[in-house]
Amino acid sequence: MASRFLWRSLQFKFARFVGSPHPWNISSSLGRTKTYPRWAGLLVLSGACYIGLKRWKRSLPVLPAVSAKEEDGGKSEVRKPSKKERRFKEFASCSYKGVLYMTARDFLECVTQSQPRVFTMNYLDDAAVVKMLNATPPRRKGSSHLFRDLWENGLISYGNYLFLLSILTKPTSQFEVTFKIIDRDGSNTIDREEFLYMGATVTKENGNAQHQQGWLKETSLERHFFGTRGREKLYLNDFIQFIENLQNECRQIEFTLHAKGLPTITELEFAAILLKHTSTRLQEVTKRLQKKQSLSDKGINFDNFNMFCHLLNNLEDFSTALSIHTLSGQPITQDEFKRAAYICIGKELDGKVIKAVFDIFDVDGDGKLSYKEFIHVMRNWNKRASLLQEARKIGIWRQFKTCVYHGITEN
Repeated sequence: MASRFLWRSLQFKFARFVGSPHPWNISSSLGRTKTYPRWAGLLVLSGACYIGLKRWKRSLPVLPAVSAKEEDGGKSEVRKPSKKERRFKEFASCSYKGVLYMTARDFLECVTQSQPRVFTMNYLDDAAVVKMLNATPPRRKGSSHLFRDLWENGLISYGNYLFLLSILTKPTSQFEVTFKIIDRDGSNTIDREEFLYMGATVTKENGNAQHQQGWLKETSLERHFFGTRGREKLYLNDFIQFIENLQNECRQIEFTLHAKGLPTITELEFAAILLKHTSTRLQEVTKRLQKKQSLSDKGINFDNFNMFCHLLNNLEDFSTALSIHTLSGQPITQDEFKRAAYICIGKELDGKVIKAVFDIFDVDGDGKLSYKEFIHVMRNWNKRASLLQEARKIGIWRQFKTCVYHGITEN
């Protein structure tokens, strides 16, 4: 009786909602079927899409949180995934035996774009994995196009992902230090076992030891470093060359995205690159640049942009050099900025780049650099690989509204 009354109540409310004069019957008393507006059908269809999306989302492979056991009681508590884990899950497009992996394309998009592209999860079998690994070039053919050449064929585990993030913004002075840390036996070479140990260590520190390698016996990065049989040694010169190639490749992609086929980017596009992963609003900087009428036709080429990125990798040394002037109360001029940059990287920055930096970070409009804001923003940008803002979470409700919107516009 109660269920019958509940059904009648829901039927009555739905009929009133769609404007039916017969709230107790979907059909009229004369036996003629009531014709409802087209949007009523869209509402029902959207509800079905909502349920389908919810079930589809549950079926996706995940990078689950690790259960950490307490020492005293032996109870397990679920650890909240870190930002790196969540970002890896958002961009990883491959799954093998329930474990997520990135392709080379996924990684490049992860460190250069704010949100992942729309993709369909690629569930790999053994044959697909072998094919993707065989597409990996040997170390002697490494270049600043390695990841773009691999594109959809590269397989990157969560441990590889953390390693690549850690070296993406390393200054040149730390390349050799990083190599020696991985070289545990002091042989001046890195073998596969030492590399795997490093991957297990950094993954455990980031709270996901269960997924540092997954089910794969090797990944594309390990195949590239240690060969098909895994017996080759990685030397310091090869290690340094790989890091430089990776950094240059990521910079080339970011530059190309804004250059749109042209050899140079404008001052405004340069500002967009610097502020993309920070809390500073580009609209405010744009108004500031337009008010100063500093948008010149002379663009910034990749070599000049690459040199500035090289300076940002040495930001701590550069910050120390600039802080000497701030402590003495002297304003930082373009000449002092140029001199400090030369001390840190041994090369002179182009005048157009320095002028663009001063125009972007001249908050007071006095032609001087706002030191604190510049250092703060550049630190956030320089750490974009690990502190990159998470892509906005598209929840079920937002997917439901999007489905309704598309259904209405199509009809």
